[in-house]
Amino acid sequence: MMKELLFVFVLILPLAAVYIWYRIVRVPLKLLWFFAALGLGVAALVIAAFVQYLFFLYIKIDNIFFLIFVRTALVEEAARFGIFTLLFAIVKKAQKMDFLSGRFAASSGLVSALSFAALESAWYSVESAQSSALHLAILRLVTSVPLHAACGSRAARAAYMCADHKNRAAPYLQNAPYSAPRLFVMAVMFHGLYNYFVVSTIWTVYLAPLLALSVFVSEAVYISKNEYNYS
Repeated sequence: MMKELLFVFVLILPLAAVYIWYRIVRVPLKLLWFFAALGLGVAALVIAAFVQYLFFLYIKIDNIFFLIFVRTALVEEAARFGIFTLLFAIVKKAQKMDFLSGRFAASSGLVSALSFAALESAWYSVESAQSSALHLAILRLVTSVPLHAACGSRAARAAYMCADHKNRAAPYLQNAPYSAPRLFVMAVMFHGLYNYFVVSTIWTVYLAPLLALSVFVSEAVYISKNEYNYS
């Protein structure tokens, strides 16, 4: 029973930590939107899993780079990007874009990626031997969870730029036609490189957590900027 409780605690710990962090640095993400972002992460996971299943059925390519960078990284980041592009497009159509910003998009994308990563960790842990489920969840807590969070944040920022790219009055959006693709490609490449480091050799596996933590820290610094000087 204790192991099961610890397992659940490890899964929800990042969510609680991020919520507290957001309150400390005054990220304009209310509780309702926080839970909505978690739901978007679940939706993105369902979409990504379905597309990956179609790849498994109909595209028989065993090349390691295709499996890592296309079937995994590209599909998962595209699912996140698509979900947020649709959401921001709906919000814009309702003429409710005034509360959106790059910071809001980044923080929402990060939260959605946490629910994505939590469910993925739960699935992998259930598939593993019961004795190692908790260890796997803890390992992913400091590796793939921050990686997902950083990539999800970048994908959501790219989606926001696509939804409101004509608003050149905001400094953040002045280079949107160039910055949006760059952010999305960065999310895919970081995700793919992380996966490649994990499965490549015994030496590169140590680079995976370094990559995950470094890209997360850079995104955390971005989100933590003062909201009054931030667009």
